[in-house]
Amino acid sequence: MKKSKVQGMVIIAMLAAVSFVLMFFAFPVLPAVSFMRVDFSEIPILLGTFILGPLAGIGVAVLRSILHLLSTGFSIPNMIGDLASFLASIALSIPVYLIYKKKHTSVGLMTGLIVGVLISTVVMAIANYSFILPVYAKFAGFVLPGTMADYIFFGVLPFNLIKGVIVNSLFFVVYKSLAPWLNKKEKTSNSYIIKEER
Repeated sequence: MKKSKVQGMVIIAMLAAVSFVLMFFAFPVLPAVSFMRVDFSEIPILLGTFILGPLAGIGVAVLRSILHLLSTGFSIPNMIGDLASFLASIALSIPVYLIYKKKHTSVGLMTGLIVGVLISTVVMAIANYSFILPVYAKFAGFVLPGTMADYIFFGVLPFNLIKGVIVNSLFFVVYKSLAPWLNKKEKTSNSYIIKEER
């Protein structure tokens, strides 16, 4: 049991490190909001969630955000940005895990990924409206390119939908590729890997 816990902590730390590095390989997808960038740092968080459970996924997301803050500085805009990334990651990964846990098939995985994208998109729209944009406006001098409604509906919503589709599509490929190896490792360990029904 103690060895299993240590192995779990090592996996969480490694995934967090990979997630942190991936944050720096970001690219825009919407010219109108080019400052919003897609990265693949949520894939290690999703993997951690699937391999060790939701708490592990949250742990990966927390460590990733701490590492990013340590590298960029603990300014209020940076802290809000990393909090937003954390919320988006959790809102995306937890629904995918819960749905796939109930239906261990490719259809279940795809359903979870779609629901995860939709929930994450809604959560980020609410978060941007309620505290992210107001804080950025106050402490970073951010000026909305139009009204709040325009920014949410034509910026935040489409960006998160596109980001979710891109990230989840790549995760689907990665997870399906790793699934045989993960299931083989599961036979000799006490991990919580979700095995897919044939």
